[in-house]
Amino acid sequence: MASKSSASGGLLKVIFLAHLVLSSWGMMSPFFVPNSYVYYNIIYMLALMWAIATNNIDSIIMALLINAAIIIMDAFALAFSWPRSGSSRERLYFGLAIANEVLRPVAAILLYRVFKERDTENQGIRGVFADVLGETNGASNQGYESIPQQNAPASAPEASSSASGGYQGNAGTQNV
Repeated sequence: MASKSSASGGLLKVIFLAHLVLSSWGMMSPFFVPNSYVYYNIIYMLALMWAIATNNIDSIIMALLINAAIIIMDAFALAFSWPRSGSSRERLYFGLAIANEVLRPVAAILLYRVFKERDTENQGIRGVFADVLGETNGASNQGYESIPQQNAPASAPEASSSASGGYQGNAGTQNV
């Protein structure tokens, strides 16, 4: 039986191949493809290749975030680049680009499953971004050590001035 890492690697390869074929067929149209469509699909393919080559969760999160951003960018690119001509070739390429857009939410769900498989420390998404968000596993001190307090006995002049509300500055403290 195959291990989980090889199974998730195979799933990533299928996602990569499906997006490679559909996005490259969508890019074949010389009429509707904006440069941004080519650019962000290449970045997504590179993120998927990084996730395939390594076995860490950062690469999966990066591919997942890029995919989520591309869902929105594809919607705008396809809406503003609707083919004006009635040629069947143009409609075919545009239809394949739409098929790629429809596949993206499915790929996002599959990428999240791969993330859950690789998340052996059970950090979750918030754990991955703990450095950015400033969180440390529920601890309230956020990585700082508490400074031990010195309990020096109060001297008589210091006690009388504090009782009367006067300020002496550092005159009543001990040098350490």
